[in-house]
Amino acid sequence: MKLRNKTPIVGVWDNHDYGADGGDKNFPHKYEMREAFLDFLDEPVNSSRRQREGIYESYLIKSGM
Repeated sequence: MKLRNKTPIVGVWDNHDYGADGGDKNFPHKYEMREAFLDFLDEPVNSSRRQREGIYESYLIKSGM
């Protein structure tokens, strides 16, 4: 929990996360899978990632050095 409180946890998925190896946009449960994935990452309910087709996002990560 200490890490999660001090460090942003971000994630991406690929075609394997659509169910089958090599799955594609025709997977019938893709929206449910997206919600489960974003819930796992604790993505806020009002996040734009929950409103659009993909879950893409960009981040600027700065080194603490």
